Amino acid sequence: MKVIIRAPLLSVTGYGVHARQVFAWAISKNWDVYASIVPWGICTYHLDPDALDGLIGEVMNRSAPVENPDISFQVQLPDEWDPELAKVNIGITAGVETNLCSQAWVDACMKMHMVIVPSTFTKKTFVDSGVPPHKIVTIAEAHSHSDEISVVLDDQLNALPTSFNFLMFGQVTGNNPENDRKNTFYALKWLAETFKNDKDVGIIMKTNLGRFTTADRERSKQMFKKLISEVRQGPYPRFYLAHGMLDNKEISTLYANKSVKALLAPTRGEGWGLPILDAAVAGLPVIATDYSGHLDFLRHIKFLPLDYDIVPIHPSRCDGRIFVEGTAWADVKEGSFKARVTKFRKSSVLPTEWAEAGSEILKEKFSLAAIKEQYDAFMERIVDDS
Repeated sequence: MKVIIRAPLLSVTGYGVHARQVFAWAISKNWDVYASIVPWGICTYHLDPDALDGLIGEVMNRSAPVENPDISFQVQLPDEWDPELAKVNIGITAGVETNLCSQAWVDACMKMHMVIVPSTFTKKTFVDSGVPPHKIVTIAEAHSHSDEISVVLDDQLNALPTSFNFLMFGQVTGNNPENDRKNTFYALKWLAETFKNDKDVGIIMKTNLGRFTTADRERSKQMFKKLISEVRQGPYPRFYLAHGMLDNKEISTLYANKSVKALLAPTRGEGWGLPILDAAVAGLPVIATDYSGHLDFLRHIKFLPLDYDIVPIHPSRCDGRIFVEGTAWADVKEGSFKARVTKFRKSSVLPTEWAEAGSEILKEKFSLAAIKEQYDAFMERIVDDS
């Protein structure tokens, strides 16, 4: 069987990780697999064929054109799918992080044989927008956690002057506090206010504005400094900026270091939330919005939820394509956020025990092997329907 996977297979993005999981599953079936590599926004790309245990080289080696493929898996935004690429065409997307999607995306779903989404939240978004439920299947994404760590990075973290550090992830996704999907500005503001007199608290922010370049690092540093100067209320807490392309060992080191006490994710919405999953698999306590895609895995363990209100997205976020007028997302309540981090700072022992207990559950349930089994079951359905 000839299979084509059209996706940002070389991109260092969430969609790139998702696409490579689909690719790894497909080649494990010994099918005749071809890679159609597409770009993904302003991001960094894998260029080393040996990266990810040689998977990048495998993608590159299979990037030749193919005629008359039997099935396509297209990991893209819905309006980028080609419903005539193969005999059977499967669209894969994390959708949009609001409660509804555009009519154009609904129309795109209707033209595909089936659509795969990673979370029940994303499926509900499409169904509520008009896509029939039988058209969409939920298949989770696998975790990327490594049990190995980077000794160099671990030593750097151990050298930090703060012993109680919160970790935050996320590319800055907006140009003002109200339209930033990751809610970075308000999170940093509330942390600055809550821990303004606590010299032992630190905030590690892993972020970027574009590609992982020297120029982007400088822009990110200036943005971060400006933001902190606007929100700082006292001499503390300390803020640290992490920037650049980290491999799985280095990312896992951020979760495993003894001074990193919790992952903060006060997001306004997630289609899945891979960094949140990886942190939870690592046994790191998670403080996250009690809403959207990441609940598909966090519901299996105990975590620290943040209360929220559902509010219309800011008009400046509407682009008429991904984010459309009349949609809404979650707005974390300031009081809930501050109460959670304050209580956690006073006593983190029990949440840490919860996280460590939940780690093994998630590690098995969301392993790549487990996700491959979900794709196997999906293919049996496709064969039965064809």
